[in-house]
Amino acid sequence: MKIRFQIVHDSENIKEMILDAMKEAYDNLYIEKSDDELNSFYEIKYNFQLRNSKSIAGFEIEVDEISAENYDAFLKNIASKIRDDEHIFALIKFHDETRFESYLNYYREIAELEMQLREILSCIFYYEYSEDFYNILEEYQVNFPKDTPKPEELQERLENQFFYLTFSNYFALEKPKEIKQIKDISTILESSDSYKDFRNNICNRGIKNEKHLDFLAGIKQNLQTIENVRNAVAHNRTISSRKLGHYETAKNHLMEKYQEYWEETSEVKL
Repeated sequence: MKIRFQIVHDSENIKEMILDAMKEAYDNLYIEKSDDELNSFYEIKYNFQLRNSKSIAGFEIEVDEISAENYDAFLKNIASKIRDDEHIFALIKFHDETRFESYLNYYREIAELEMQLREILSCIFYYEYSEDFYNILEEYQVNFPKDTPKPEELQERLENQFFYLTFSNYFALEKPKEIKQIKDISTILESSDSYKDFRNNICNRGIKNEKHLDFLAGIKQNLQTIENVRNAVAHNRTISSRKLGHYETAKNHLMEKYQEYWEETSEVKL
């Protein structure tokens, strides 16, 4: 596994500094490495001067014989040794193959959670809005990307609008947006066949089934926790152990909510 760093420095010998940091990190884990081995485990990618008499360098190290449980300690030892050097002003980690592999697992889990959520939301909204299956979110304050496909394109792609919602938009599905503009009333008026329909469309908007409302309310907090980890994974940011703990709890709660929904739905006689 390889890790790529960048440093801002004014050192005359960054090679020695890197080797010392690697040697100390291995020694702290009681793993012996010869100088020849350590030399083969690193590579300086670039090193050039900045305008303020400091320099910026990029280097890559290869991790060898470090178990998964010792990986974080090994990395911390290297980073601490380099940061403590008086000639180092900044240390940034840009690429970490071990983190990348672990983040792929989170990505798979979150993608599966989201696909299951889209399936349930489709059931809920098709139950409540059974006229236009590819344009069912007009009553809700959601934002779609500019390149969101049109209904006929969604149909061709075997998708619906839920495929183009961000996690934050899922929170807006519990209740419809407020009617504040004349054009919203005009739209409702045009789609109403009678005054009774018009009144019903104004007064009885949104999800009305109590089971559906309970489901939407019950997943909000868990979705926020999942989104925090999802954003960190998408942008390759460090996830704190506290957030990972909350993530595992939220993931399990969501799976329970999904299971409860399907169990209750299967009990409904058609």
